[in-house]
Amino acid sequence: MAKTNSPSDRIAYANDLFLLTHPEACATEADYPEWPAQVAEIIARNNNARRTR
Repeated sequence: MAKTNSPSDRIAYANDLFLLTHPEACATEADYPEWPAQVAEIIARNNNARRTR
């Protein structure tokens, strides 16, 4: 973080550091139990769309 001159990079690195030191701030699978099924549906629709091309 100290070696970059880019303000946006510094912000990103500071956010990374915060999340690494405060894992409770990160979302987990338990926070979004419906997410795996929704992703599977999106992947299936995408695969079906590719087959019809």
